[in-house]
Amino acid sequence: MKTTLLLLIIFLSIELSFAQEVNYYDSGKIKDSLVLQENGLSEYFKFSENGNLFFHLKEIISANGQIVGKLKEYFIGSNMLHYERTVNKSLQNVGPVTAYYQNGEIENKGSYDRNQNQIGDWFEYYENGNLLRHSVYEDNKTIYRKDGLPNGNVYLEMELLESKNLYRITYYHSNGNIESIRYENLEGDLIGKHLEYRENGTQLYKTGQYNDKGEKSGEWITYREDGAIWWSEKYLENGNIYCENFYENGRLKNQGERTYSGNKVGPWIYYDKDGNKINEENFGE
Repeated sequence: MKTTLLLLIIFLSIELSFAQEVNYYDSGKIKDSLVLQENGLSEYFKFSENGNLFFHLKEIISANGQIVGKLKEYFIGSNMLHYERTVNKSLQNVGPVTAYYQNGEIENKGSYDRNQNQIGDWFEYYENGNLLRHSVYEDNKTIYRKDGLPNGNVYLEMELLESKNLYRITYYHSNGNIESIRYENLEGDLIGKHLEYRENGTQLYKTGQYNDKGEKSGEWITYREDGAIWWSEKYLENGNIYCENFYENGRLKNQGERTYSGNKVGPWIYYDKDGNKINEENFGE
């Protein structure tokens, strides 16, 4: 209860003479200490029973004249810094924050506005120091994001387009080349053009389109390594998909409709590599 009361009065800014209040554990070691400065600002320290500092809060006057706290929290029992935060009277984040791993590497860092919204550049890191994520926030939206892998390679880049209602998302192969380019609306639904590439990052593997409902539409094409069409799917108004499969020489191998779940329906026609019809099956409606 005593500690709670101390925390509640940390931000009182009244004209007091310098004063210090100290509380102790039964062992005689300092438990916490509250220091009131002549200017009315305060500083608070809290220690673990083994004598290590794990909570330090110091009031300062910010650039806009507001009283805020510079808060440092430590891993219990280690004296290793865990968090550095700028907080308001309720200990809510209202400025720069940095979190650390126990090995001293930065875990994440960024800044909040006075309404506790993330603003500007934010960085997250793996414990080995490589970038996990870089995000940029503006008007409560993510306008840019880059995700990395533990080995340092980029995995994803996401950018809010000028329209402010559509993201362009680029995924990368493990070798750093482009794996796919797609578009999402603010709700996370795929929309518009979709491109997939082979590991060289320039040769198309698949192309297609999503409608404004996030559903595949139009024609989707899968390509062979030599650039020839391997498989074509046309999304029909009846909800089925008209499929065409091709041989390596470019001739049609088979054609027919299937349901979205993959079941063949209606007539399917099969051809040999010379283009001759060799069989036809009817799978009904």
